[in-house]
Amino acid sequence: MTEYLHPPDLLVYLRANVDTLMRQIALRGRDFEQSIKREYLEQLNRHYESWIGRYAKGKVLIVESDNLDFVNRKGDLDKVIGMVLDHLKE
Repeated sequence: MTEYLHPPDLLVYLRANVDTLMRQIALRGRDFEQSIKREYLEQLNRHYESWIGRYAKGKVLIVESDNLDFVNRKGDLDKVIGMVLDHLKE
């Protein structure tokens, strides 16, 4: 099936360290997320880093998101949108 799908024009990877992920999970307060273990997130991050390093189907934008809050700070959202638009022009 994947041979019939076109890759996206731009793959956006929101990179965050495990401390950031744990904090975001706590802030969201979703019951089903509260049991996610730190070790699982560490492993998941390693797998994502490995996968993104091998991704060769198109353009990739890696956004370092540890210090961004694009949900609550419009300036951060505008920054990410600008980055996406700039990468789409390339």
